[in-house]
Amino acid sequence: MSNPLAAFSLCGADFDEAVKHISAAGITQIALYFRPEKMPCQLETMTDADAKAMKDTLAEHGLAPIAAGGGSNVLAEDGLDLLVKKLDGAAKLGVSVFDTGSLATKDKDAETIERETALFYENMARAGDAAAERGVTICIETHGGLTGTVPSSLALMKRLNHPNIRIGYDPANIDFYEGASPVDGLEKLVPYIGHVHAKDHVGGKDCRDFPNVGEGDVPYAEILPTLRSGGYEGHISIERAPGETPDERLASLKEAHAFLNGLIG
Repeated sequence: MSNPLAAFSLCGADFDEAVKHISAAGITQIALYFRPEKMPCQLETMTDADAKAMKDTLAEHGLAPIAAGGGSNVLAEDGLDLLVKKLDGAAKLGVSVFDTGSLATKDKDAETIERETALFYENMARAGDAAAERGVTICIETHGGLTGTVPSSLALMKRLNHPNIRIGYDPANIDFYEGASPVDGLEKLVPYIGHVHAKDHVGGKDCRDFPNVGEGDVPYAEILPTLRSGGYEGHISIERAPGETPDERLASLKEAHAFLNGLIG
């Protein structure tokens, strides 16, 4: 399997720790997820100087950025404009993937879901056009709501039908948010997957127990061959490195890397 492994900046307590640990684990690719408390700058306000400084720091540790991500709410009045600004930041970093969330539907009535879904599709189509102009693909994460399961994610992709919008496939989230199987029907979704987020989960729906990759119930030994046979050639990015201390998080990252690398061969 030719998929290069990567790791999210979420694997560290902050950006500096993540960069050091990802490099020390023998990983050469990083997916940057922008949270204010973890990152030295933000995508929506990123200048050329900010982007150069970040890329220089990564290069010093032998890392290449392959994705950038952050939350978005295209239902908000300025949500689409903010998302486009984040796409600008991703383009300045030279990445081709922008990871973001989906539309939540929990505890909403049918009328609200219908109205919000229509607006979500309308604005995401516009965001897809903006992404195409910047050479970026938006990857909507399997994060509950419209992308809670494999079938619902496939339905979203077919309805949007935009070449610059794909799925950020996180199999652990499918189990956590919906208690659903991340593999049933996966072969049909593979052509629409633009990024794979690797983390693990135990305990079923709503159980916040995310052990290290390879130590939970997510069937990676079945998932990775399905991705391979479906022609997926994108990145597989480790999303979490559990641990209370920096040393524990580094050890988790090394173990997850070894586990996935063993499966990929």
